Amino acid sequence: MTNPNNNKNFNDEALRINRLLKKENDKMFALLESLVQHANEDMPWENRSVHFSIALSEALDYINRE
Repeated sequence: MTNPNNNKNFNDEALRINRLLKKENDKMFALLESLVQHANEDMPWENRSVHFSIALSEALDYINRE
């Protein structure tokens, strides 16, 4: 991120925003992880649609990449 206006507080503001986004991202990741876990436990394999199975598989792949 460049400082287009030579603002002396630019780096502090960028760091604050980055920390806020990291906190929000961590919360969303935890929510996704919980949702996937419960969906995987609560939905029997024989009742899952193809679309549900694909979405669940992609979500599990995303969670397990960390």
